[in-house]
Amino acid sequence: MIKDKIPKNLRDSFAELTDEEVLFFIRIKGKKQYFNLFYPDSFLNEFKKISRYKTISEYKKDADVVIDFSNYKINDISTHDYDIIEKTVNIDNIIKRCRGLRAISLHEARELVLKCCKYFLDFYKSNSSLKLIIAGTVDNYVMDIMFQFSKQYSVNCIGITDFFLYPNYKLVTNYGEANDFHEPTNKEVESVLNQLLQKKESPLAISKLRAYKNAFKYLISYYYRYIFRYLYGYKLKGNISYEYRFAPFFKNFYKLNQLLLSNRYYDAFNKRSINSKRTKSVYIPLHWYPEATIDYWTDNSDKANYYESLFKVIRFFYDKKIDVILKEHPAFFLCREIPIYKGLKEFTNVTILDPFVKTQDLFDVIDNIVVWNGSTGVEALMLNKNVYSTTESYYSNNLIPHYTDFGNFKKFSFQEKKELIKIILKTSLKVNI
Repeated sequence: MIKDKIPKNLRDSFAELTDEEVLFFIRIKGKKQYFNLFYPDSFLNEFKKISRYKTISEYKKDADVVIDFSNYKINDISTHDYDIIEKTVNIDNIIKRCRGLRAISLHEARELVLKCCKYFLDFYKSNSSLKLIIAGTVDNYVMDIMFQFSKQYSVNCIGITDFFLYPNYKLVTNYGEANDFHEPTNKEVESVLNQLLQKKESPLAISKLRAYKNAFKYLISYYYRYIFRYLYGYKLKGNISYEYRFAPFFKNFYKLNQLLLSNRYYDAFNKRSINSKRTKSVYIPLHWYPEATIDYWTDNSDKANYYESLFKVIRFFYDKKIDVILKEHPAFFLCREIPIYKGLKEFTNVTILDPFVKTQDLFDVIDNIVVWNGSTGVEALMLNKNVYSTTESYYSNNLIPHYTDFGNFKKFSFQEKKELIKIILKTSLKVNI
């Protein structure tokens, strides 16, 4: 994982930046949707001298600068360009972390990366007045390359995304690293800490009805994207932009057997049974996959293959004769491929719970939690659970033991909990709602 942090005093300069010095990244649906999702008014108002909020995007809708490398050829890249590219990026790591690139041939993936690198070499050279790019947290290779090349030209980048303190805060991180973006007050820290100690349900939690509705939206969206973006846009018209070239790989609920078979692999939630083995069990919340928290927030690009990592972790506990309690991600209901469930159930120590079992109820009957980058780790630490990590994250601060050190847990004092919340809030943007 790239550890370059957002400069500590960068926010102090916002009020002096002009229209020519800042670009806001947007996605395929345009400026209004992306600004509503990621750039709150309370944040935009800090840019006192900006009037237009100029945008950069792969898509022409509302874009002041269009990222377009479709006309580049490999022989456009000079020897000097190659030298800069090889010093700036690790092409293999870029491919491993991008869900689209790793699903196609290595030859095509490398060509796309090289052409994109050439585009940003030329882009930064010809935009010498640019000082800041603001985007959603990195989740694809175009954004990744844009962020990595920015450092060569002294352009700062800020990534913003939702996280478990939504809607009061946004997380400010490029690759899952902690930052000093915001200085929280003691009152803020205590308020968030008290919220977690009360075991309040996350505002991102959804009902079963909402989950079914979302799944069917995914189904319709998949076939729309496949027909109009992939077959028509990419295959027929040659549009290689991310949302067109890789449309078939944005799979959630897209096959009816996911509806018919998913529930067969869920086990009943038996609190008494789990409680009887609480010290010999671990709880692992399943991730939405692929997504940025796995692809880009892990400390090693090999871990971007989430299922390989998941099966490796489960095997570790299987060999130790420790039960593993998995819970499906609420937003990923009906979206997991059936062969994954089948593979998980081949481990006799595995129980899979449906996503509507409350995490707070699980905390009542289990002591050990294993996490990647999800918010469950923070919630569990606040409740004195034994938390183990598979990768470093914006909140782990090198204090959470690795899962291979199972049994050597760390208990956080009240003051340490406050310090942890402070670290998280420092990496946050407070939203006025």
